[in-house]
Order: sequence, then C-alpha cells, then structure tokens
Amino acid sequence: MDMSPLANGEAIYKAGKDLQQLSRLLCIGCSEGNTDMIDTLLSGRRINPNLKYNNLIEGQERELFPLFAASLAGNEYAVKRLLRTKGINVNMINADGQTALHAAVINGKHPLIVEALITAGANIALKDNWELRPIDCVDHYDRTCDAKIKKILSSATLVVNLKRMAFLLILGAFLMHLSKSFIVWQ
Repeated sequence: MDMSPLANGEAIYKAGKDLQQLSRLLCIGCSEGNTDMIDTLLSGRRINPNLKYNNLIEGQERELFPLFAASLAGNEYAVKRLLRTKGINVNMINADGQTALHAAVINGKHPLIVEALITAGANIALKDNWELRPIDCVDHYDRTCDAKIKKILSSATLVVNLKRMAFLLILGAFLMHLSKSFIVWQ
C-alpha cells in the first residue's frame, strides 16, 4: 500500500466520515510508522482513538485498535502521540483480552514503550484470555525480551504490591482502632 503524503490524503479523503475506515487507517499508520498519517488523523478530527476494527494478521482475523497496533509494531512515536490524545483508553482490551501493554511486552524490544504505557496508567495486573498478565508474557512467548522490559515490569509489580501492603497495614490499624473504640464504648 502506497502511503506517500498524497496517498495519505487520498485515503483519508475517501474514508470521509466513516469512523471504522478512519480507525483502520490510523491502525495502519501506527503499524507502519507513518507519522504523517497519524498526525493528520489525530489533528483536528474527531476520531475516536479507541475504535476497534478487525484485520487479517498472519491468516487470522484479529481485533485491533490504534494503541495496540502501535505497541505491537514497536512504534514509539505513535504510542506517545496516542497517549497524548484526549480520551485514549490505555487499558482497552482486544478480543483476546490483551491490552497495549501486553502487545508491547510480546514485541519485547521497546522498553520505552512499556515505560510510557505504565506511566500513562496501564494496569499491569490485567490478565488476558489465557490468564497471562503482561509480566507473564515475558517468559510465555518464544521471543527474546529486552532485559529492561523485565526490570520495568518487575519494578512496577513491586510498587503495586507495596501499595497494596501499605493499604492493608493502614486498614488493619484503622480496624484495630475501631475495635478498641468499640470496647471502650461498651
């Protein structure tokens, strides 16, 4: 597919107000690293950056959305551009229950994308249809994963666990205080 600026404009013009087609073009731009198409579609248009569409990938029909496509392709520019887009859902899932963070980890080569998604609020505990969290995808897939990605995910998991422990400690202290107050009140 020719994605020169002229072809970009023609494809976008033909898509018109067909949101499904515009989402498809945005996914193509994100997958192929076409910054002109990404910027054109996200600038001044009321395109929904979360709109999904079905695409044939490796002989299988797959549900895609722009942030997932950009993360899977390892397109750092597209991921960061989409994360700045109003209304983006960083925890959106596809039909397989996978998020953009799952896709970035499956790609395994772009720690800056993983870091950007986590910083933007990606939920590291979400499990896909195979009960895999993003950190589980590191070892599950037969791809070599960048060591920095493992470190980023481990650190994020540690932070989440520490927050949970702090919450439980505070809750325990509160309940203990309540029980003491209840005993004094009787």
